Amino acid sequence: MPRNLLAAPLLLSLLGCQIPETLQPAASNLGPACYVSNDALADLLQHQQRYLSQSDRARKQQLAQAIRSNDKALEALLLTSPMASAEQFGKGRRLLTSLPLYPSADCTADRYLDIQKSQLEPRQQLHSLIQQQSAKIQQQSAKIQQQNAQITELTRKIEALTDLEQEITRQRKDL
Repeated sequence: MPRNLLAAPLLLSLLGCQIPETLQPAASNLGPACYVSNDALADLLQHQQRYLSQSDRARKQQLAQAIRSNDKALEALLLTSPMASAEQFGKGRRLLTSLPLYPSADCTADRYLDIQKSQLEPRQQLHSLIQQQSAKIQQQSAKIQQQNAQITELTRKIEALTDLEQEITRQRKDL
């Protein structure tokens, strides 16, 4: 019996203290459950870059494809792009905030989406400010056009009065 006890440590050292696979935790339990895999980040960024550099028609097609493929992360990114309308931006914002992201160091794609989400409020404020300034510029442009029309009308009236004055002066000389 004592020999068996001495053989056990020797046997374990020869095996290299390997744990049988059945006792090892499953690989899926090792890391966090990222919403978007890190491998998919490059593809996601390519789609976003392509979307930003395409024509309106191609952007609509790419967005429709993202919706059909049920890729919520890509759809949210495209809908919150600078090219998006106010309606699209709102829809994308709601979609992006509803995604169950895990923004840790292990989930790079989720961190990227989380950063995009954190940028939504400042971008919305900037977009609103740009729209307000655009409306002001349009109002100023309308005022300038109205004033130019008044200037043209006043110039025409001054020229008519000048012609009338010259005509009266000629008539006086003739008398």
